[in-house]
Amino acid sequence: MKNLVRSFILLIAVHVTALGANELMYAREGETVKITCPKPGKEKSWTMYWDIEDGHGGILLAWLNDFGGKGFEDLPDWETKLSISDNSLVIDKIQQANFGKFLCKNNVNKNKLTIEVRKLDVRMSPTAPLLAGESMSLSCSVDPKAEPRPDIQWLNPHNEEVAHRQGIVTKTVTVQDSGIWTCAVKHGEKIIQKVTMSVAVVDFSHDPVHRQYTSIHEPLRLCCAFHPRVSWEHVKARGLQEIYWQFRPKSSSGLTPPSETLCFLSLQEPLKWNNTGQRKGVKSIYEPKTKNFSVTIKDAKEDNRGEYTCTMKFEKNLFLNRTIHVELLQVIASPKSHLVSGQPLNLTCTTGYPLPSDVKLRWTPPEGLNRKFDQDSEQLIIEEVGSGYGGTWRCELWQGTTVLTSAVLKLQIDSKLNLRMLLIICSGAAIAVLILALVLFLYRRKHRKMRHLRHRLCQCKNPKPKGFYKT
Repeated sequence: MKNLVRSFILLIAVHVTALGANELMYAREGETVKITCPKPGKEKSWTMYWDIEDGHGGILLAWLNDFGGKGFEDLPDWETKLSISDNSLVIDKIQQANFGKFLCKNNVNKNKLTIEVRKLDVRMSPTAPLLAGESMSLSCSVDPKAEPRPDIQWLNPHNEEVAHRQGIVTKTVTVQDSGIWTCAVKHGEKIIQKVTMSVAVVDFSHDPVHRQYTSIHEPLRLCCAFHPRVSWEHVKARGLQEIYWQFRPKSSSGLTPPSETLCFLSLQEPLKWNNTGQRKGVKSIYEPKTKNFSVTIKDAKEDNRGEYTCTMKFEKNLFLNRTIHVELLQVIASPKSHLVSGQPLNLTCTTGYPLPSDVKLRWTPPEGLNRKFDQDSEQLIIEEVGSGYGGTWRCELWQGTTVLTSAVLKLQIDSKLNLRMLLIICSGAAIAVLILALVLFLYRRKHRKMRHLRHRLCQCKNPKPKGFYKT
């Protein structure tokens, strides 16, 4: 029994040694492969041989000796493919018929090294640049009959392992998938081969802001840019046909108004925007370095509220869209912004619609006003205003530590005494105007009567000149 166990252990040791004398390599069709054999040593005369197994003992491919002599066998499928560099046999642009087991040996010792070169098939479908939202398939496979079977691992551009099914990754892509994907072939913990695949995904810049805030009479800039990983060559290769901006006004009636085309980009070099003229104050800008196609509004108004959509049309009627919702912040004073000391006042800071949960309001009253207010409240209710309430009230929109926009309102507060004096002055002026009008009326009436009297004294048909006449 002990002898049987010893024999079994010896058999395992011999098998492991034999496996240890073998090497595995993986390559794709068309790649250059080097099969390196160790030199025999410092013997004065040696010759090295490279054979390929054919199931009948092997076929000689090439040889090399210590004098620099070398030779190649004239074999089908190997013509013009073989060369020797130092102690390596180089196979240029390996093809299906060139894969197999290679035997390295020499005439000095009986050590033999078997190097198996396996075909590795790595593919991507489709091969053209992808649009965000399209489906991509990556496959990495070897001959299923080859033993031992390797482990295949896919790594994304962020060097994160991706779940796969038998070496196949299928997913809907985003711009984050753009970059170098790696297929790693492993035996145990050892990586035998790495093959990279470049994936290009065309998408807009990864900007989570799909809502922008501004206030009346403030400038507004709407950006529509490709992601930094996207090159203009990728865009053209995908078949870009049109780029244009559209605007849909925000309606308070609940009805959806039609969209208006603001501008479109001519794709002939040099690229140039063409404005439709439907909206005044809209200017289009193209920035080649940042691949940014933006529009600006110099002086925002209430009718600039709405949805602005940047659209890119590609071949096969495919589109990429980015919609930005524009909201205008306003400060509204009720009953009005010009008040008398002692009057009530309501100040409302609003966009007209509920704010997202991560956006907060913050009030800043005029300088010198010591009264405390609820800075985060949308509405400030003041029962009686005083002279200190006059000045600039500012309302800001904050998202975290960032100010999104701000709106201001100037309040004018008059004292009650000034109002009484104004009433007295106005009353006096009114009385003076009435007296002047009465005097003018009486004067004109008297003048009219005098003209009427003179007219009556001159009613004779044949007036005679003054003097003495005979009777």
